[in-house]
Order: sequence, then C-alpha cells, then structure tokens
Amino acid sequence: IEPKLVDELVHEGDECWGLNTHEQINRCATITLRKFKEGRDDVAPKKYCAEQILVHELLHCHYNWLQKDYKDHAAAFYDVKDHQQLELMAEALIMAKYNLKRDFFYNNKKG
Repeated sequence: IEPKLVDELVHEGDECWGLNTHEQINRCATITLRKFKEGRDDVAPKKYCAEQILVHELLHCHYNWLQKDYKDHAAAFYDVKDHQQLELMAEALIMAKYNLKRDFFYNNKKG
C-alpha cells in the first residue's frame, strides 16, 4: 500500500477526502488522502478525521471495490448504501480505539 497526502483530491469531477486506487488481483493499492482545509472542513457537517478516512480507504481493499455503473439507478443506490456501511465500520473502529462517542465525527454547529 502506497500512501499519499495531497492538497487537492478530485475523483470523477467531485472533490473527496480519500481515494483508494487498487488492483484487486495483485493486492496492491495507492491510498490518497486530502489534507485538512481550514475554513472549509471545520464547518462541514462531518468532521475531518484523517485516521477515519484512512481506515475507510483501507476497508476498500476488501469491501465495495467493484466498479459501479452509475447509469443504473439500482447499482448507484447499492453503492451508496454499501459505502455508508464502510463509513460506519471505519467510525466504529476509531470509536473503539479511542473510546469515543459517535458525535465525535460531527462538527458542532452550536455557537
């Protein structure tokens, strides 16, 4: 696994926090994380947590790695739901490691 930390990360036209580009057969991957952007990530609904993003991308080495046809609504729906499960697994692992509650992952909007 080759890690990368970059200032900007765009996948298929959308900015993202992390990306796993891997070869399933050869079992190798490049995992790229976008650096925290002050004034943007600190006001997003979900808190930027590089370790959680890394765990999510590592989980892609074994789960949800098939290319989806987004012209097919059923495939797109399945991919979103499957991605939500990876997000929850990554959060759960970080919560267990640091004894955190789920609200850790959300930016507090109350002034």
